[in-house]
Formats: sequence, structure tokens, C-alpha cells
Amino acid sequence: MINGFLLPVVYHASECKEGIGDVLHLPLNTQRMQKLTENYVVSNAKIKAALGMKEMPVRAKDGLRETIKSFAEK
Repeated sequence: MINGFLLPVVYHASECKEGIGDVLHLPLNTQRMQKLTENYVVSNAKIKAALGMKEMPVRAKDGLRETIKSFAEK
């Protein structure tokens, strides 16, 4: 019974390019995975306007540099 169930699921998932979550109706399916991994575009102008700032307190380049340094120190 297990082999009869498992083989069609694996075959179906590989042929249709669906995830196991889609086939078995699990909470983590293709649509949710895509939402978790999609890219977001953020506008600094909107952030600054919402916070009432003229410029950001730290440049992105400097912030990234400090972040990398903090991992190297540990």
C-alpha cells in the first residue's frame, strides 16, 4: 500500500513541477513558498516621508559594511 501511494505522488510531483505540499495538501505549498521568497521593492523616499526625515541616518554601503564586520568579530 505504501509503495502504491508513494510512487504516484513522486512521479506526479516531478512531472507537473508541483511541490509535495501541493500534492499532499500540506500548509507549505508552491504558492506560499513563492510569497515567502519573492522580491520586494522598497522606496527610501516613502520611508523618509513617513518618518519625517530628510535623509537616512546611515548610508546603505556603510550599514552593510558594519553588518559584515559584526559577523567577522564573532
